[in-house]
Amino acid sequence: MARQELDSPDTAATAATAAAADPQLPSPPSDESLLHYLISLQSFEGSWSLKRELLGVLGLDEGAVKAQMDGVDDRVVATALVIAVFEARLEGLKGSWELVGDKGRAWLEGEVGDGNVEEWVQRGKKVLAA
Repeated sequence: MARQELDSPDTAATAATAAAADPQLPSPPSDESLLHYLISLQSFEGSWSLKRELLGVLGLDEGAVKAQMDGVDDRVVATALVIAVFEARLEGLKGSWELVGDKGRAWLEGEVGDGNVEEWVQRGKKVLAA
């Protein structure tokens, strides 16, 4: 009976929800899971929000991120980070994230200006590498 309870879909869903809510738990086990999770966090307008769930799944500390991106709109930071993850960690899945990434880039362009998107994505990559 205990084995069935551990394998039930409800238990798996609860564990997945707990993992998403607690940044101390390990990130998703596969690139595909990470990709789907990141896509699920994108807003309708194309941005991402700098939330514990996002930072946790990326293995980033909120204080460290804010120190490196001090004074910048949280959505700009989060969107640059996610695009950086797409390009740096999930390049092999580009066919799955390209349109989502383009939407994020378009939103970012509207916030930081036409020629500054790549600079922000590079800043995101530096944060990820730190």
